[in-house]
Amino acid sequence: PDEVARMGGACPPLAPMLARWDHVLCVHDPLAFLALCGEPGIATERIKVAIDAEGRMVDDPDSVEHEVVIAADRDTVVARVLELLG
Repeated sequence: PDEVARMGGACPPLAPMLARWDHVLCVHDPLAFLALCGEPGIATERIKVAIDAEGRMVDDPDSVEHEVVIAADRDTVVARVLELLG
């Protein structure tokens, strides 16, 4: 619970999502996390996507909009992850 509270405090957009979780916190996607926190070098866009039968994300105009990473500067993101790992 302490880590969840600290992460929600450090990244306010995460707080509502963290409040709904009922399992142990596991950050498994550093790029998605950095994008959610508004870190530089990552571009997102709200688009309507769905997951097809093969497990691929596909455009779907009838689906719900999601914030999706559409581009990332690899060097900026890797440098930031390494900085955070310290």
